[in-house]
Amino acid sequence: MAVIGYARAVGSVTSLDEQVARLEEAGVDRVFVDRLRAGREGYPALGECIGNLGIGDILTVTAIERLPRGIPALVEVMRRVRARGAHFRELSGRYDTTTTGGAAFFRWIEQIGERLE
Repeated sequence: MAVIGYARAVGSVTSLDEQVARLEEAGVDRVFVDRLRAGREGYPALGECIGNLGIGDILTVTAIERLPRGIPALVEVMRRVRARGAHFRELSGRYDTTTTGGAAFFRWIEQIGERLE
């Protein structure tokens, strides 16, 4: 099992440095970083990050807001993570699909995705 971090620049470089430091302190094995603004060019590091997830791995972010914005984008990220047999964890502990209660997060996201279709 690997713990893989993802950080995205939202505002200042200091914010990005803080995210990476927090992820490293949390023990992630590798951090993927997107430095693009507002997803104009997509999220190449996020795609690479998800592509590196294996069964039982954990995608970790400092805050869910670091993922692409909008419900459809969040649904798609969570579907891709789950399809790889991986988990998702936010450092604050609000969302942690490695726990029984947190697994409900994936189910909730899937239900929203179904309603959007």
